[in-house]
Amino acid sequence: MLTHEGMHMHLDDPDAFHFCEARCTHCGYYCTLKLGHPDDEHRTQHGSMENAEWLIEGEEDAILELQGRTYGTGDSGAPMLCSMVCKSLGRHAHVSRCRAEDALNCDDPEVEHIKQENALVEYDWISHKTFWARSGFEDPYTHAERVDFELCDRRCGGEEHDPDLNHGALPSFCTLPLFHPPADLTDVPGLGHISHDGHAYTCKNPALMQRSFHIFFALDRSGSMTSTDHRPLPDTPASQRIATQADNRFGAVLSAVYNFWVARDAATRGGIAAGLRQDAYTVVFFDHTSTVACSSDIGSSPDDLLTMVPPDANWYGGTDYTTALKAIQKEMEDTWSTDRYPLVIFLSDGECTIHDDVVYDLCRTAVRLGKPLGFHTVSFGEQAGAQALRRMAAVAKDVFDEAPEDPLAPISGAAPCTYNEALDTIQLADTFVKIAKSLKNPRAALRA
Repeated sequence: MLTHEGMHMHLDDPDAFHFCEARCTHCGYYCTLKLGHPDDEHRTQHGSMENAEWLIEGEEDAILELQGRTYGTGDSGAPMLCSMVCKSLGRHAHVSRCRAEDALNCDDPEVEHIKQENALVEYDWISHKTFWARSGFEDPYTHAERVDFELCDRRCGGEEHDPDLNHGALPSFCTLPLFHPPADLTDVPGLGHISHDGHAYTCKNPALMQRSFHIFFALDRSGSMTSTDHRPLPDTPASQRIATQADNRFGAVLSAVYNFWVARDAATRGGIAAGLRQDAYTVVFFDHTSTVACSSDIGSSPDDLLTMVPPDANWYGGTDYTTALKAIQKEMEDTWSTDRYPLVIFLSDGECTIHDDVVYDLCRTAVRLGKPLGFHTVSFGEQAGAQALRRMAAVAKDVFDEAPEDPLAPISGAAPCTYNEALDTIQLADTFVKIAKSLKNPRAALRA
């Protein structure tokens, strides 16, 4: 006589059906096939993912809004079903514990390692296909859904895809597989484009559809910029070239500006209008005097532009913001074009003062010529001396806000006049490279 604990039922029928004992780790549902079934995959109806919790990409307070609910990392997956969550997310990635022997060298092309500082457990983003293969259960989604889930989840950042700006607008997703390497810039899809960050789209390049600018760079090369508390970005094509002559704050500025030029150049060359740069560049360096390195340049490559700049800061140079803005105003008047919007990027370590009238005069001159002046100041150094840079951006914003709006190209998106703090070389580079990149929703997945 058989005796054992737990709920059970004994049958005398030798052909009685015994269910498989495999269970889905996320919902806990048992396989509905016969015990010892020959199928490679288990099968079930799936249910509430009560054994799983959300992992949301980003900061600790990052959230996911899905089907009228808001989730954060650690929230229960109970409101979702294994057989529905993927469809609700659209293109997505799942999460799984990293299987590499050395997580720091996880190089599996089928996964993307999640970089976390001081992580007790290492995780990877994995594809929908990989997730269900590892689960051992049959993928419950349709063939068409599975094909779409294997594609990249990045989308074009063009305003024409933003439903808040264009009613009924639809997203344009990257056409390459999930976790793909950067796309070849020479392999542009149809009438589409390759984004600066290496994604392929079938829509028009938003960088070519946006307004073009005449960008005036005002870059400090006074004696304080010879300080070695910050240095050029490492591991870039121009790093050694710049550091050889300016391994200091000034070199850090040059490497950040160079990265801006490279990024802007790549953005406009990643589409069917390859080879065009719509923006014009004027570069002014200043200490107690000012020097125009290039004026209204539209044809030079980033490397060509770099040859035009001074090799290093002036050890004995003072700092005069007035002379820099006067030089920009003269250049703006001499090279004015109705086809481009004027934009000043003014970078200094903040050790100077300036009268409001000088900034008002520059900004009002642009309005008088036909277009308001965008004005971004970037502080790079001790923040105690940045008051003048803050004030310059505030004055410029006052004039910009009062100027008549261009009905053919209304301002949208980023603020046209800002003060920015770049506390180190990396932040400085990020401040300069504020151009459209691919958008991504924060990745979110349920882990058991």
